[in-house]
Amino acid sequence: MTESSSSLLWLSVPGRVVRTTPLDDFLDETLTLLRDRPDAKEIVVERAKFVRHAEANGTYDDVLTMLAGV
Repeated sequence: MTESSSSLLWLSVPGRVVRTTPLDDFLDETLTLLRDRPDAKEIVVERAKFVRHAEANGTYDDVLTMLAGV
């Protein structure tokens, strides 16, 4: 891929987000983020930000406990 204009972006989705977000809404938001930030190294939909930033926010234990109960 080094000689190609193609690139690969890993898209990771927490299970809770998948179960609580209609697929069309998730895809619309994801594609909008990709369109608006084509060089992004990471794409995080709004509903997944609490998981993504839990450690930095000091809420990791609470988020882990909540997700374990799902």
